[in-house]
Parts: sequence; structure tokens; C-alpha cells
Amino acid sequence: MKICFWGDIAGALTGNTPGGGELQIALLAKALVKGGHEVVVIDLKVHKDFVTKDGIKVFKIKGWNSGIPVIRFFTHRLPNIYRSLKTQKADIYYCRIRDFRHIEQQKILARKNIKSYVFPNLIDLDEPVSSNAHSDYFIYAGSLDKRKGFVKFFELIKKTPNYFFKVVGQPRDKTGYLYYEKLKSFNNVMLLGKLCHSATMHQIANAKALISTSPMEGFPNVFLEAWAHGVPVLSLYCDPGGVIEKNKLGEIGLGSLDKMILAMELPGNLNEFARRSKYYVEKNHLLTENKIEQIKEVFNELYNKPEKKK
Repeated sequence: MKICFWGDIAGALTGNTPGGGELQIALLAKALVKGGHEVVVIDLKVHKDFVTKDGIKVFKIKGWNSGIPVIRFFTHRLPNIYRSLKTQKADIYYCRIRDFRHIEQQKILARKNIKSYVFPNLIDLDEPVSSNAHSDYFIYAGSLDKRKGFVKFFELIKKTPNYFFKVVGQPRDKTGYLYYEKLKSFNNVMLLGKLCHSATMHQIANAKALISTSPMEGFPNVFLEAWAHGVPVLSLYCDPGGVIEKNKLGEIGLGSLDKMILAMELPGNLNEFARRSKYYVEKNHLLTENKIEQIKEVFNELYNKPEKKK
């Protein structure tokens, strides 16, 4: 079966993911290739065609920047996208919709007798990451902007001068730039900037805990990356699907910075926590042969589904 993906995915396929959703699409594409399918990606941001080490073919869109700005979206870009997709003659075309209400959407579709699937977030641990059980820093990784609660993170740092923090990521808006510049004068903060995915994983794996102050999330990849390496998640607001509370994978601040500060003392058996968090990831999210088979079955069912008679 030939499956065609469309979007800004090439970076995630080569270790420089632009975001969490793109990383998940890249992992899904890798799973399908490992399952024996032909996978191609049409990416508007690449300038030349190439094949990844996993065997995924990535194609540029010819003539993407041709035409007159403003109107070229209609005169050149849409026609070229259509032409690029049609040229692949794929059996299935996959496009991601940006939303976090997957379970609610699935229930709505079920009431209309439409069968749907919700894929769990995946994590691939093919490349081992060394970790240090005696690390002394907390890690904050992701978009540094108002939407992701960067201001609250700044307030947390100010309240905890005796703790050390590492920050991975770049400012994404005016608020992010403002507080990023302020953090440069803090002695208990190290600003690492944007890192490749493997380097980010290394920083997370060696942290005392992962800090999240975002008021709204889907299912953050950094949570999985922390748990996969036995690192607790301390989240000011979000508990995706209630998994942190159900599986004791960290602490939820319920909007209280004081509660977050208490959680940063990290009482309890961290070795026991590591066993529990790694088991959770392996059982539910790790890209294993069983997970690849499950994904294959979904796509095979979709491909073999008979069309309704008109």
C-alpha cells in the first residue's frame, strides 16, 4: 500500500521537529514504513527531494514560490499542491487536523455511525540516551510564549532562587522575547536555545523533573520523553487524559505555583517512580512491533473498506 503524507514533516523526519504534531506524524510514517508500506511525504518547505534513512521518500513542491505574492496561493500554490499529490497516485492520503479534542470528536462521529480511530502518541527510543540519577536541575522545553504559559514559568523561577533551571526553546511572541531577555540575568537559569530532538531528549533524561506551565495541551511529547527516562512531570495545569493522576507520573499544580513548589521537593522513591513511568510508556506509547501491527491493521481496514453504493 502506498500512503502519502502532506505537511511540514521533513524536519521531524530528520531530527529537527518544528512541533509536537509534526513529530507524531513522522513517527506514524516511520511505523508504516516498518510495517512494509510505501510512504511518501509532500513538504512545502524542502528545496530538494530526498529519502530518509528509514526509506521515506520526501518530495518538494515544484514552483511553490513562483508567481506574484498574495495571489500566487491561488494561481500557483494550490494547483501545484494538487499536481504533486495527484502525481503520487497513493492509495491513502493523510493530512493532520490540529485539535486536542480527539475523544469528544470520536464520540460525535460514533453517534453518526461513523467509525474513527484515535492513535496514541508514539515515542521511538531506538537511540539510547545516557542519564544521570544525580542531576540537579529542572527542565522546561517547548515554545516560549504567552500561549504556553511562559510568564507563569518566569514567576515560578522568581519564587525558587535556590533551584536551578534549564530552558530549551526559542521565544515565539513578544511576551516570550520579553521574559527570555529577563531570564538572561538570572544566575539559576541556563538558556539553551533551540536544540535538535536528540539533544533535547538528553537534557530531559538528565533532569530532576520536567516543568510545564502551559494552560492548554493535547498530549505533549515532552511528557512521554520525560516518563520514558524515569523523569517526573510537574504540570501547573494540564493532565492529558488524567494519566498523571491515574498512573502517579508526577504532580498537578491545579493552577497553584505554591503547590508546584512543594512538588519540586520530590519526596518519595524516585527509583520506584522510574520503573512505573517507563512501564507506562512501554505499555501505551512505545513504538514496538505490536504497535506497528495495530497501526497497519487500521490502515489496511481503511484501504479494504468497500465503497457505499450510490
